[in-house]
Amino acid sequence: MRWLFADGSEADRQYANEVAALVETAEVHVPALFVTEAANVISRALKAGVITAQESQSRFDLLNAMQANIDPIESTHSTMTLAIQAFELGLSAYDASYFRNRSRGRSFN
Repeated sequence: MRWLFADGSEADRQYANEVAALVETAEVHVPALFVTEAANVISRALKAGVITAQESQSRFDLLNAMQANIDPIESTHSTMTLAIQAFELGLSAYDASYFRNRSRGRSFN
């Protein structure tokens, strides 16, 4: 989400710019959590005074323009499987949800 803001280290910004470039040219698949993640990042930036209300709207417009394929919210059983997979991989459940998309061939194609 760092590509929505011009902050972080030089390496962070470079990586974010590379991701943003891929988003412009590739089909993107994200877990359902992405919508909540985006809202949280933008609302926290707004609350911290990093961006204005008008700028927050432009960030949401950028996300809408991205036209990501958002995976449906999964069943409780699938979520439990995700938690186990996260533990086995040493990841957070959040990171494992992105890993699951990647392992299904759903990311930047």
